[in-house]
Amino acid sequence: MSQVFISYARSTANEAQQIAAAVRSLGYAVWRDDELPPHRDYTEVIEERLREAEAVVVVWSAEAVKSQWVRAEANVAREAGTLVQLRVDGATPPLPFNQIQCADLSQWSGQRSHPEWRKVADSITALIGREAAARAKPIEQEVRFCRAADGVRIAYSQVGNGPPLLKTANWLNHLEYDWDGPVWSDLFLRMSAEHTLIRYDERGNGLSDWNAEELSLHAYVQDMEAVVGAAGLERFPIFAISQGGCVAIEYAARHPERVSRLVLLNAFARGWRHSSSQAFIASVEAMKVLMARGWDSQSPVFRQMFAALLLPGANTLQSQAFDTMQRASASAENAVRLIETFGQMDVRHRLAEIRAPTLVLHSRDDRFIPSRLGQEIAAGIAGARFVGLPSNNHILLPDEPAFERLASEMEAFLARDG
Repeated sequence: MSQVFISYARSTANEAQQIAAAVRSLGYAVWRDDELPPHRDYTEVIEERLREAEAVVVVWSAEAVKSQWVRAEANVAREAGTLVQLRVDGATPPLPFNQIQCADLSQWSGQRSHPEWRKVADSITALIGREAAARAKPIEQEVRFCRAADGVRIAYSQVGNGPPLLKTANWLNHLEYDWDGPVWSDLFLRMSAEHTLIRYDERGNGLSDWNAEELSLHAYVQDMEAVVGAAGLERFPIFAISQGGCVAIEYAARHPERVSRLVLLNAFARGWRHSSSQAFIASVEAMKVLMARGWDSQSPVFRQMFAALLLPGANTLQSQAFDTMQRASASAENAVRLIETFGQMDVRHRLAEIRAPTLVLHSRDDRFIPSRLGQEIAAGIAGARFVGLPSNNHILLPDEPAFERLASEMEAFLARDG
């Protein structure tokens, strides 16, 4: 049985999808009408799910206000005492619903800590009951700081219970925005369900020191070594994405006694200066110029270049949240420096030295890091397994099939250490 029913108009399907993901992250079962079974009558199923729900979230919008379906569903919930209201475009709920509290999510980008979202979450929890609320209480990460060998301050976080799992940094990171936002939070919650997940912001971005003099592969490995020491890790698996794969590979070659397993997602062993055509290199150089001039602008145009490359399948809320995270995570100067550093990375000579069991996963149509570079890693590490994922996103999103494939492959692979 679904605990939460979501009522919305078609024009806000993306917003409803994001709200459903946020409710699920609280631990509640959710139903909305895109899950209609093909053999059942539409009206019959809607009424059945609506009346069995313990909380009904009505998403008001300009279109929803005019929808007889949304009004009817809201009225059933009002009479049953299960109504939770929110608006996503500033629309005022119609009578009599405008006499009932309505959270304003018109400026919400998926952050779980947003005060208006917390109103929605608290209302759902109050309706479903204390016992369910205790089970669904969101876990909180602990953010701490340590120092790399050259004195640079590095921020890291720990969350969850179980054996450790270390995730390397990638473009770009912010421990707080990533944890609360709609792009990464579902993956991190899934990973921390069975592990103590340790993440960190590498130097030059996020909560770590923006004024680091050195940005290089060697420096990034120093960051990782500092986090390992501060967290008291001894032997552990590593999960790495994108350029984090280079850092993980270099670390595993230097410290084989510490790394139990490697999971590499959309990673590369050689950066864009070593793996790309002259035309692609020229386009990156042009992007660097645009970034230097427009990164700090209120307009998202320049930062959206990366959103289009990294997550072309994102909905509006995910794109907006990713843009907010990028702007909060790095200055224009550091964004350009980071891109250049990633292009210079090359750990191909280290692949044959890796002894840890390795799982390499790569989106088949990744626009940012071609799948051939993931295949190159798998071919270079003895015994590595390669899994192609049905996606064109460099950063996998929770509402695509490839996300579930990634999660299940990782869980099965890491369980072998148990």
